[in-house]
Amino acid sequence: MITKDGTLAFKVLEKQEIEVDCDQSDRWVLGALTDAAPDQYLCGLESEIWAAQSKIQIHLKGSRLVSDNEFQVEVSLSAEVPNLCARCGQPMMSTRASDFIQYFQLVEDEAEAVDSGDADLIYTTAAQINLRDLISERLVLIEPMVEQHPEGICQAPALIDEVEKTPEAKSNPFGSLKGLKFD
Repeated sequence: MITKDGTLAFKVLEKQEIEVDCDQSDRWVLGALTDAAPDQYLCGLESEIWAAQSKIQIHLKGSRLVSDNEFQVEVSLSAEVPNLCARCGQPMMSTRASDFIQYFQLVEDEAEAVDSGDADLIYTTAAQINLRDLISERLVLIEPMVEQHPEGICQAPALIDEVEKTPEAKSNPFGSLKGLKFD
């Protein structure tokens, strides 16, 4: 059904509905994790190491819709990925989860395969769905802007927390800069 590189042919979905579970032991899923890895300076790890330390469970359900050229893939994913705490800078494991439905409409001409304007609908002339790209893109989209340990767990004091505790910082956010000396 799903190839080693993470593609699923629309022909398969024309004949039957599929339901499959995947995890990081599947080569294409590991590839999706590698593709979605944050830059090394953000997580402290090279993309291959980040992917190898990640744990992910993916449940896929694919089917044809009413029309012969319309398909959907329902995805439920949950992952534990390595990260650095933005407060203390120490390594930590972070949870990621997403449930979504991606719709595909097959078109015959490249000119018809334009952006639908809907993030959930893809017009395509391709004969298959690239699940590796679909999953890696979703992992990037659900990455939070700032990741921190729960309150009280950080091992190092946070500079930003100390600055926020000073009365100057509350009344004037630039007050802490007043002591800076320029040469």
